[in-house]
Amino acid sequence: MCRLFGAISDSPVDIKNPVLEGVKPFIELSYKHHDGWGIGSIDCLPGGRNIRIVKAPHPAYRDALFSETVEQLRSPLVIVHLRDAKYGDISIQNTHPFYSKGWIFAHNGAMERYKEIEAELPGVKFKGETDSERYFP
Repeated sequence: MCRLFGAISDSPVDIKNPVLEGVKPFIELSYKHHDGWGIGSIDCLPGGRNIRIVKAPHPAYRDALFSETVEQLRSPLVIVHLRDAKYGDISIQNTHPFYSKGWIFAHNGAMERYKEIEAELPGVKFKGETDSERYFP
């Protein structure tokens, strides 16, 4: 099962302490949940919002980009996902979070019978092989 960390606030927050430094840092979970990591956030800019997704298909604990992203990030909405692959290869296309139509999505767990959804969505071009992407096209 994957692991998720999320934060939402009325102003930008720093997630460095709970993710990298806290009593039991979230990053330590990537020793077991090592099939990729991703961070989705919203940058509130003058004149609008900018959705930012950064992800990689290898463990967070050995990726400098993960630590750099967390250290520099200040956002009112953040989702951090550590993947423990159930469906789909270990690849960037299968790494969470996903972004579609103004939404950032990641989930923890597995959704069975997810391939059946493809028949119901004939016009959708899926990028990856995961259950997540089928439930959130």
